[in-house]
Amino acid sequence: MANGREISEELASVRVANIGERNGQLLRRSLQQRLEDSRPGTPARFELRCGLAIAGDLQGYREDGVISRIRFTASSDFLLVRMAPPQDVVLRGTVQRFDAFNIPENQFFSADISRDAALGRLVDGLAEDMIRRLILEFRRLGEA
Repeated sequence: MANGREISEELASVRVANIGERNGQLLRRSLQQRLEDSRPGTPARFELRCGLAIAGDLQGYREDGVISRIRFTASSDFLLVRMAPPQDVVLRGTVQRFDAFNIPENQFFSADISRDAALGRLVDGLAEDMIRRLILEFRRLGEA
């Protein structure tokens, strides 16, 4: 319990601010499913503000010099802000994940599917890591 409320109720009271670009939208949707959708109708008390950065790193090459493996690094800085005045920052943090995929020879659609799957795993992993941090913070606040 946190401040007389169950952790699930605290999580459901978190609203996720807009995050730019397509991958940011995927991260926001993943967070909303874990937060707002867990208990529909829960009044908003907090806003989660996130950024998202994804970088690619070439890791493998075939004998002919064509790229065969790409590694993604994704990171998200986030703030949990209380919505009621004063709007103070409750939690500040950063989460980071890594994933990679192979590029099969002459199978372009397969490479696209592999890339999209890797990006999906990244944003879902970032969302899970943020939720864990929120849970720990709500427990800490409940014990204070």
